[in-house]
Amino acid sequence: MKLNKKQLGIISYIAVEVIMSSLVTVYNGLLTAVNTFFLVYRLNEDNANSLSKYVIPTLAWGIFSAYLIVLFPELHNGFRVILNLVALVLIIWILLKHNIFKALASGILSVLIMGFGDAIVAVIYVFPFKIVLEDYLNSPFHITAGQLIIFMVSFSIISILGERIKSVINNALRNHHELMIILSVNLLAVGLLLGLSLNFLHIYLTQDNRGSGREYIIVNMFFIMVALLVIFGATLYLINRLIVKKLKLEKNINIYNFDDLTGAFNRGAGLNFLREQLKICKQKNLHITICYIDIDNLKGINDKYGHRKGDKVIVSVVNLIKENIRNSDRIMRIGGDEFVIIFPNCSADQAEIIVDRIKERLKEVKWEADDEHVVSFSYGFAQCGEGESIETVDSLLDRADLQMYKYKKLHAGIPNV
Repeated sequence: MKLNKKQLGIISYIAVEVIMSSLVTVYNGLLTAVNTFFLVYRLNEDNANSLSKYVIPTLAWGIFSAYLIVLFPELHNGFRVILNLVALVLIIWILLKHNIFKALASGILSVLIMGFGDAIVAVIYVFPFKIVLEDYLNSPFHITAGQLIIFMVSFSIISILGERIKSVINNALRNHHELMIILSVNLLAVGLLLGLSLNFLHIYLTQDNRGSGREYIIVNMFFIMVALLVIFGATLYLINRLIVKKLKLEKNINIYNFDDLTGAFNRGAGLNFLREQLKICKQKNLHITICYIDIDNLKGINDKYGHRKGDKVIVSVVNLIKENIRNSDRIMRIGGDEFVIIFPNCSADQAEIIVDRIKERLKEVKWEADDEHVVSFSYGFAQCGEGESIETVDSLLDRADLQMYKYKKLHAGIPNV
């Protein structure tokens, strides 16, 4: 069948329109790819010489994303977002030879930042000038202006947050691959929601029929629900993992810093605390007082009643001390039945009032009916600060220890078992 001139003209016009539309789509895809791989580069590389290896990946992804639109114009937006992201991650992984987890993270983050740039374009360029979406996508001028805005937004974000984002990604890759996967899946769901939301915004604001918004939501309900469930589930999982890790860390800190029997600082942690307080005392010219305590005749209690009873006495004495010292004070087990109370910003006279109160309350402790022993402790103080020469931890402990032994000898006549 022969075509007349008019028919040939129409076919030629349609062919030119299709070719021009395809070229504009490719142009848009390439500019999008340049912006995206600029972000990928900034999230992964520090060497400007490595820029050259990004040329082929940029061209590959730009052409793929463009012809995905040309060849499958009716493809669902949710599928298009997923396919583009999968292609981007594979290109970063295969052509740039990046770790798959790092490729996933940098790919998703780049797409999210680009999506935020798209939102800015819509707010400050498309909507104010009432540009129809189809006109925007078919105009090289509008596309160029929009991509320049996206580049400026992306450049600003990556300049402010780039190093911090890289640090988080690298730390997660080194220590928490599982969390990296969950985080990436979460970001993927957020990206899908962002893409669908932006597309909905375009449709809602450019269509005369407001019912199209409802239809759009119904059509995309599956993707919206899946994305929300992924975000909810992944967030709960991350929170649970963080809580578990926090509890494990607290348990390790307790094992490392605290005495198993009494819950007081162990010797190492207590001495570190005392060093810190001495340093503060020197800087702020404050008093600091320590009280060296030795539980009287604990050996006799152990010999008569057994070590379990002796341990019970130690725990009871320490608990009573904890109940009566200030929130800022600390007690450490220096060894056996010897303890040191640290009183920051406290004079020896003030500390002695607190310790005397503890001794009086110790007399009120009710033991088992068949127990005949009397529990007491000997103590000695050492103070420094407010113009006095700042001592070392060892010299301060030695002075308090010496005062404690003087007290013990002076009160040797007190009946104890």
